[in-house]
Amino acid sequence: MKPTLFISDLHLSPARPALVDAFRAFCSGPARAAAGVYVLGDLFDSWIGDDQLREPVASAVANAIRDVANAGTPVAVMVGNRDFLLGERFARAAGATLLPEQIVVDVAGTPTLLLHGDELCTGDAAYLRYRAFVREPWRQRRFLALPYPLRRAVGHLLRGKSRRAVAVKPERIWTSTDPRSKRRFAPQGSPASSTATHTGRRDTISSSMAALASAGCSRTGTSTEATSPSRPAGGGPTT
Repeated sequence: MKPTLFISDLHLSPARPALVDAFRAFCSGPARAAAGVYVLGDLFDSWIGDDQLREPVASAVANAIRDVANAGTPVAVMVGNRDFLLGERFARAAGATLLPEQIVVDVAGTPTLLLHGDELCTGDAAYLRYRAFVREPWRQRRFLALPYPLRRAVGHLLRGKSRRAVAVKPERIWTSTDPRSKRRFAPQGSPASSTATHTGRRDTISSSMAALASAGCSRTGTSTEATSPSRPAGGGPTT
């Protein structure tokens, strides 16, 4: 039986060419042998709008995913805290399904909530305020209306600010300790399990991805049998 693969937090960018190559190797091998692939956020280190597809790395990643889809493996992509502006244009270019921020799927007979997980970081009040601010649709529309070079400059500025903030935050702040942060989703899908990735260490996840791709391993991140990405359980996404 083919496995369904879950990957996340690769933070692909021109500054990490070896990791981009590892992802392309993954798409050329293990991904095509899978029943489906879920990308659970932060595929890119930053995303300033779907016109970023003009850039070589973004275009190469989209083409690699499309090759997986063309080989018969459905691919579903969820936005993360770095690439939350991924949109339908990217999804079409990649031949992928763009998932909502939370969705319940059937994993080996178990209803499972999939989410990137940054909304679970209840200990980081400043980040949650920032998250609510930038996720406002009208603010996103105004940002996307700016000239591309200006958006790139703003994105670079924000990434630098984020790195400095993360450097001084204790690691415990990334792990949710408030059970209400997961229970809030339960009435809509009553998931028996959940998969959230943002609270994991990015350096560990990225290093594992590179090692697995270079070794030609057939699984990465979490791998198990699940409903195809094109057929979520329960008839549709939760909200």
